[in-house]
Amino acid sequence: MEMHIKLGIPTNEQIDKLRSKLNKIDIKVSEKYLDFLKQNGGGQPLKESFIDTTGKEIFINCFWGISDNLSLDLYHFVVTLLGIVPKGLMPIGTDGIGNIICIGIEKQNLDKVYIWWENEGQEIVEDPSYDNVEQIANSFDELISLL
Repeated sequence: MEMHIKLGIPTNEQIDKLRSKLNKIDIKVSEKYLDFLKQNGGGQPLKESFIDTTGKEIFINCFWGISDNLSLDLYHFVVTLLGIVPKGLMPIGTDGIGNIICIGIEKQNLDKVYIWWENEGQEIVEDPSYDNVEQIANSFDELISLL
């Protein structure tokens, strides 16, 4: 995938540190996604949208990466959205208008990609539901191929 704006390629040490921090909060991210970060570092894709299987246009404004800028930092958003985004999903980016792109991190949804449609006033609850979550790709590789 071509990136319009790249965040910078992280070092192996930065990737290992991210993996360790995620493991401490019980998030085991797929190696395929970490490989994407190693190669692209996050940022804004050149092609920002695709049509999903239902005919809906899905926008991806930014994939978060490893950054000192909190508005672009993956770990910052993972921690910030704990308890808001449903369990089993890890936020990885945004469509630019408040909806969150997520990747599955549990056995039954590992590496599948979703969009979490933000509801105004969403509150932290003990067990957020999947009511406003829609699968947009069967794998992260499939998502990349659509962009």
